[in-house]
Amino acid sequence: EYRHLAIDPDHGRFMFDVDRGTTPVCSYHYGFPGRIGAGTYDRGHIDQTVRANIPRKSGGGNLADADVSMDGVSQIDDSKTYGPVVDRAQIQNMTLQAANGHRPYLQLNRNWVLTGIKSKDSSAFLCLDGLWVGSKPNEVYGIILQGDYECVNIRNCTFDPGGDKNARSQYINPVPIYIEGHIDTLIIESSILGPLLLGEGGIVEKVCISDSILQSSGRAIDMHSGMVEISRSTVLGEVSVHRLAASEVLFFCLPPHSNDTPKITVADNQSGCFRFSAAPQGSHLPQQYESYLYSNSYNGWFTSVRFGDPGYCQLSEIAPEQISRGAENALEIGAFNHLINPVKLDDLKTKIEEYMPFGLIPIFINET
Repeated sequence: EYRHLAIDPDHGRFMFDVDRGTTPVCSYHYGFPGRIGAGTYDRGHIDQTVRANIPRKSGGGNLADADVSMDGVSQIDDSKTYGPVVDRAQIQNMTLQAANGHRPYLQLNRNWVLTGIKSKDSSAFLCLDGLWVGSKPNEVYGIILQGDYECVNIRNCTFDPGGDKNARSQYINPVPIYIEGHIDTLIIESSILGPLLLGEGGIVEKVCISDSILQSSGRAIDMHSGMVEISRSTVLGEVSVHRLAASEVLFFCLPPHSNDTPKITVADNQSGCFRFSAAPQGSHLPQQYESYLYSNSYNGWFTSVRFGDPGYCQLSEIAPEQISRGAENALEIGAFNHLINPVKLDDLKTKIEEYMPFGLIPIFINET
């Protein structure tokens, strides 16, 4: 039988036997433990009655000057691939967002430079919402924040943390954020990011991270000035900050750290706090409260630490109870605290004990 399409399901690839004269378009679904990062899930804060006169883009291709306003809202209306992406040099109040229920992919072919300008009354505002940003295999590009900002808000975004190879054995590099300007407040909400780095001359007064995942094979966060406030988040990689206020945060170093070298370092230990959180022993931390410092002998605490897997950063069944139930609300420490998984499991066990026939022993199998 003659076939026009060959499919390799093990590697997620397909090939047409002849040039069909058109570019194929694929749609797919993926699984993930929670609503973190760019995705097609509902983002209720997106205005459903967007004004018709704002820049809107669809169909893929370049993001040019006319597509991204430097003073107002710009929207991408589908989940196609976009690139190259235009730099913005005079940002005043810029929002670049994905439409609700969509997840556009921005593929960088060079560093994406976003520069805020100080007006008569205040500094600039920047919001990136619902975007997946990556680069081509074996290429290293990042997002560079220059100029003066009163506030930068990154929410429901994925800046590829990299760390793996594709089907052609090409390395996927992370997309770091380099801060080279002045930012009063940097807010990161429900996002998956690569390294967050303070460049030469960069200043950030306060960084607020919540319900997010940050990953790097080296420094995941490097902030030598200002205050870093983190809550309900998972950080894979080393951390070096000036001041830290952490609540329900799981700091996890890959590869396993040496006990002689602190991987979580806070310069000002007299300020801030470290509460209901977990970090490697030997870390330089501020005052601790109800926290867990673990040794070098850990293994398999996560279902996966590979970005792209359905169980990425999900705690496994063998994670110690100090982490799986160590948060202030007796739930898990880390980015998926909001899923209240321990409560759901306890409720299920209670119902099983109440209604299961006498003499049977239940077995609970967690599936990603």
